[in-house]
Amino acid sequence: MLVVWLPSQQDALSLEAVLAAKLPWLEITGRAVTLRTVKLMGRLLDSAGRDAGRVPLDFWAAVPVPGHGDRSVHRTGG
Repeated sequence: MLVVWLPSQQDALSLEAVLAAKLPWLEITGRAVTLRTVKLMGRLLDSAGRDAGRVPLDFWAAVPVPGHGDRSVHRTGG
């Protein structure tokens, strides 16, 4: 999976062309576009895309597993 932040949808097409040229074995199996981001790297954004607050990021916190009661996926890192 590849996640990129680009200024426009046209830039996504350009990126795909570059990837196809440099990695001919690469197969793109799906795409998703987010048109309005409400949070970016822990910062809440207002309707104009400006900083409106922050949400602390905890990359190593347990992640709930839907449909499995109270079990969680625990990440370890360093």
